[in-house]
Amino acid sequence: MKLNKRYRITVEDESSLEKRIDITARTSWMILALIGIAVLAGAFGMFILASTPMKNYLPGYLKESERTATEEQHIRLDSLAKVYEINEAYITSILNALNPSEKDNLRTRMDRKPTPLSLDSLVSASEEEKKFMERIRERDKYNIAYTSPAAAQTMMFQSVNKAAIITDDSKNKYQAEIILPSGSPISTIAEGKIISIASSPKASGGYEVIIQHPKGFLSKSSHLSNLMVQPGDRVAAGQIIAGGTSTSGQKNNHIIFELWHDGDPLIPSRYLNGGVTSN
Repeated sequence: MKLNKRYRITVEDESSLEKRIDITARTSWMILALIGIAVLAGAFGMFILASTPMKNYLPGYLKESERTATEEQHIRLDSLAKVYEINEAYITSILNALNPSEKDNLRTRMDRKPTPLSLDSLVSASEEEKKFMERIRERDKYNIAYTSPAAAQTMMFQSVNKAAIITDDSKNKYQAEIILPSGSPISTIAEGKIISIASSPKASGGYEVIIQHPKGFLSKSSHLSNLMVQPGDRVAAGQIIAGGTSTSGQKNNHIIFELWHDGDPLIPSRYLNGGVTSN
């Protein structure tokens, strides 16, 4: 078909044989006109679908409420995945602290073949294991390496602040209440790695910071504010991790401090440098 052919459309009045409409066009013009009409019709149809409720009837198109719910679920899923990663890293750090000689990470331990459970397992010990551990405790009752893990590991700790004072009521407790002058910073008791930071569930709020120290020690400081560290940071002994406490302005400006060794809770007043108490 040649594009230079001419076509004429004529409309005549039969009664008078007068021409009412006389249109002459080339083939190329007619094709372009048809394409333009098709484009305009398609654009008009798309506008109608996009600007009216008719779009809800398109196959696979979600309603506004369904789309919002889907987006919220995706956001929650991403948040849960992040929480899972943090918890997995936290559990791995705890297990590495409880078993410092174990070099495999948590995922490797889960993938490999089952091995005999250690005495530190969360599974309840058998009667034979309980009797054996009782004999060990009785034999090592007066052994300083058994009664004082810090002495056995030759680990030295310092106070969270030179002016810190452990209250008399908590000097023999696993949770030591340490009073600080208002505005005093909080430092680490030894070198280590920040493995967890979370909001404190206590009434006074603030943050809880858990640090993994060498030789199986863990420490937790609660009621902190103005944090200067984040999970994964390596800290040196005496490094400031918080600029103050969340209890500032209360009767006692204090933090709650806890210490563990190989999963066993320790009484902080017996290990922190100075061990000062307040009546």
